[in-house]
Amino acid sequence: QPVYEIQYYGKTFRMNAAQVLHDKYMIWCGEQLWSAFVLATVVALVICLITFFVVSWILGRQGKQQSENEVTGG
Repeated sequence: QPVYEIQYYGKTFRMNAAQVLHDKYMIWCGEQLWSAFVLATVVALVICLITFFVVSWILGRQGKQQSENEVTGG
């Protein structure tokens, strides 16, 4: 098994994969990373949805104005 060197406050710990997966600090770090990933995903989703609805509204309004115009609407 590979041995990983983990530096923590100036100390170097040598751990294999099983030790890393069962270490409480490493588990906490993984949970923090996952929480940040979920938060970033939610923020990106909200931004994409807002952008979609704003662009749809702008294009719909522009299309309605053009359809009512004698020159562009036909």
